[in-house]
Amino acid sequence: MITWKPAVGYLDLYEVSTFGLVRSVDRLVHSRWGGQSKQPRRSQIVIPETIKGGYQRVALSKNGVRIKHMVHVLVLHSFVGPCPKDMECRHLDGNPSNNNLENLCWGTVEENMADRDRHGTTAIGIKHGRAKLTESNVIDIRDLYRREIYNQVELSRMFGIGQARVSRIIRGQLWKHLPV
Repeated sequence: MITWKPAVGYLDLYEVSTFGLVRSVDRLVHSRWGGQSKQPRRSQIVIPETIKGGYQRVALSKNGVRIKHMVHVLVLHSFVGPCPKDMECRHLDGNPSNNNLENLCWGTVEENMADRDRHGTTAIGIKHGRAKLTESNVIDIRDLYRREIYNQVELSRMFGIGQARVSRIIRGQLWKHLPV
């Protein structure tokens, strides 16, 4: 069963649903052509845009000012309340486009990080957007250094990374999820 509540800060303008939908509310608006007449505007679903990471965002207008809001935050604000200090929104299933109320809750940064680890969405290794190496490269670097075939400077030249980075890979400070 879908339930609708006013979007916080947009009373009589927009509503948010337990299914993560946002809609405008039936209302009278001033004519575009000026004058004192008001025209009816029917309620309609606000189509979200999907942004980086798969999160959904909608643009809401109030008093002629248009502001973009994350859908998951609107849902939690309307149904649960404001975000407590030092908390953030968690998508319990790991899907950032699933803004169903049952999939959302406020939680700590640590809880959110644990969720990402559990869902396998943590940006580590080759999943990291700026990764220059593959897991195989890292294993090779550690093996070649351990067997004393190449030193750190030679490895840095071979793999196109800095010597300091090679050192951190060898010591297990980088690519921690791989065995040292």
